[in-house]
Amino acid sequence: MGDDYNFEELKREILARSRATDWELAKKEWRLVAISEADEPERCLCSHFPIIELCSIRRNR
Repeated sequence: MGDDYNFEELKREILARSRATDWELAKKEWRLVAISEADEPERCLCSHFPIIELCSIRRNR
């Protein structure tokens, strides 16, 4: 990851969208479903900008 990567912010954003309240459990709720390229630069959940390669994740049921 680059210098602008903020792991603590990424954890906070993933936890906010998870059922679990603990990072070790919450990260098991999610899976990678696609990797694509954005047409325009976007911002990552960790606040990194710009990103072009987008990793889409989905929470397991």
